[in-house]
Amino acid sequence: MRIARALGEPELLCWALNIQIFALRQGSPREPAEEILRIAEAAGLGEYRAVAHYSLYRAALCESDLRAAAEHAALALEDATDGQLQQILDALGLFSFEAAMLRGDLPAARRAFEERLTRLAQRGLADAAGVLLLGEVSLAWAKGIFPD
Repeated sequence: MRIARALGEPELLCWALNIQIFALRQGSPREPAEEILRIAEAAGLGEYRAVAHYSLYRAALCESDLRAAAEHAALALEDATDGQLQQILDALGLFSFEAAMLRGDLPAARRAFEERLTRLAQRGLADAAGVLLLGEVSLAWAKGIFPD
């Protein structure tokens, strides 16, 4: 980050902040995402506006703010470049699962998850088994099968 800040190159700084977001193991990506958004808007970097809005979508989910999550999801899609669009669509495709989980509607969460997993598997998702495991563990935890 120090080098990127010292060079003052907007695209390099956005890239470094994005790496910082993905290196976070806990907590919200809000602060670095808001910085990416400020830099990207000032420099006209649409692809990084998409990255920022996707990260702010994730931050809003961490905060259980479904309205803000939906707004940032829509903005991420608006700003996505051709190369980003499918990846963002895949990630946002689980929003209905995540929203149902946050509402505590486990039957709806299961339906949404199974529907999305089917679509991903049909497209040839390489790690469909890993996504399935993540969903099953999330549902089991929500049902109280796993202790906190």
